[in-house]
Amino acid sequence: MADFGGVTAEIFSGIAVAVSGYNLWYTTLRKPVLRAFVPPVMRYASPYQNSIFEVFEIPLTVVNEGALTGSVLSLNLTVTNPRGISKQFYSAGLGSWSIGKGRGEGLAPFTPISLPGRTSHSAVILFYAREDSSVSQITEDAGRYKFAMTMLTAHAGESRPLEFEMKLPYMDHRAFTSGSGSLPLYQPDWQAVSAKA
Repeated sequence: MADFGGVTAEIFSGIAVAVSGYNLWYTTLRKPVLRAFVPPVMRYASPYQNSIFEVFEIPLTVVNEGALTGSVLSLNLTVTNPRGISKQFYSAGLGSWSIGKGRGEGLAPFTPISLPGRTSHSAVILFYAREDSSVSQITEDAGRYKFAMTMLTAHAGESRPLEFEMKLPYMDHRAFTSGSGSLPLYQPDWQAVSAKA
């Protein structure tokens, strides 16, 4: 007569080993999996006339869904205006924009972000126009602008772009030298956007 009890015990033992192996991988050995989130509102400033200088203030949350530590070394941003012209920006600083930061006063420079496994980090990133840009002002008027943000990570190099669209409801250059010194841009559907590195 067949020993079904022994076979059943072996099957359950095999399942237990497989589950234990998966848990070990998931909690200890899984490589970093970084996901970036951008909320539905960000800000823009262009305080200097006849200059390539522009800044986008983007709140950003990065989540490490893996078990091992992951690092964001830098962030790059490409902005495309309604006419199809693009301009490159880099992660220059942290915190809310101010005209003083445009002069270098109190600017906290961007530093790499290290995320242990299953943790997150939130910060407001200031993206400045690259000095080698041939485009003077990418944001000339109200309209919809396309954004593509990439993360340079220590484990995977450059990420797939996080692509999203924002609407600038109006353009008033006086806002850049008074009040908050910036204008809001809104995600047309008022939804956060996300992408994996």
